[in-house]
Amino acid sequence: MAVPAGLRRSFAGEPEARPWLDALPEAVGQACARWSLTVDLAPDEPAWHGFAALVVPVRRDDGTPAALKVSWPHWEATHEAQGLLAWDGDGAVRCLETDGAWTLLLERLHAGRDLTRQPVESAVAVIGDLLARLHRTPAPSFVQPVSDELGRLVERWAQPPSSDVVPVRLREHAAGLARDLVADPHDSALLHCDLHYTNVLAADREPWLAIDPKPRRGDPAYEIAPLLWNRFEEVTSSAGPAEAARRRLRLACDHAGIDPERAAAWTIVREVQNAEWAAEATDDAEVARHLTLAELLTR
Repeated sequence: MAVPAGLRRSFAGEPEARPWLDALPEAVGQACARWSLTVDLAPDEPAWHGFAALVVPVRRDDGTPAALKVSWPHWEATHEAQGLLAWDGDGAVRCLETDGAWTLLLERLHAGRDLTRQPVESAVAVIGDLLARLHRTPAPSFVQPVSDELGRLVERWAQPPSSDVVPVRLREHAAGLARDLVADPHDSALLHCDLHYTNVLAADREPWLAIDPKPRRGDPAYEIAPLLWNRFEEVTSSAGPAEAARRRLRLACDHAGIDPERAAAWTIVREVQNAEWAAEATDDAEVARHLTLAELLTR
């Protein structure tokens, strides 16, 4: 089985990933032997992949379709298996087997059938409903809380800025919101942390299920931001971008059972932080995009 060229391109410029990429066929073979799997691909059909994982359609020894996922070892995916096992298929893809590290056997969903082509209002409602279900599960104590990162951000923003990329007024506003959030962290729910339009796939047992979680413990309101910064061009191209952003946020919160003002605060904080990261990468277009959303939500 060949490693997809697209997955190799995802790691262009990262030579440390080369051994992992080269070892993927062997890792797939070992997992197939361990769990009695048969690769379910035509001879010239490529395996599936995301930005940091290979996904191979397989069949179990009883003929049941499944998907074998081998992830690049990175901290965000550390607790993916534990999160999926905790949810046990309630709103998310079901984890059938795990090697305890970076290889998972998942129920097979419909690759390529995500929410990107659904009307945005319908897609936001679907994700909000999924978030409401996912957040019913308490987070295991060993999962890192998002408030830890927020506390470090509060400390950093208490210092003079290292650049003028973020307007002083906006940075001070975000810093105040961050202080309020860290003072009342709401750190109890098991969060997905990356639920957006391409991380929801059509399924057989339900219409839609969440995939690719980066589980952490924290405030459910943290989860709304990706629904705004993805498909953002549909906000900026509208007649009233500020109202369009607020309307999408309210819709998501209505379905997820989340306080919209708290979600707006988290989104502003995260987007100002994203703008600073983009500035460090000298990505002016991303800086502008992140600051635009943060500014829209302050109006």
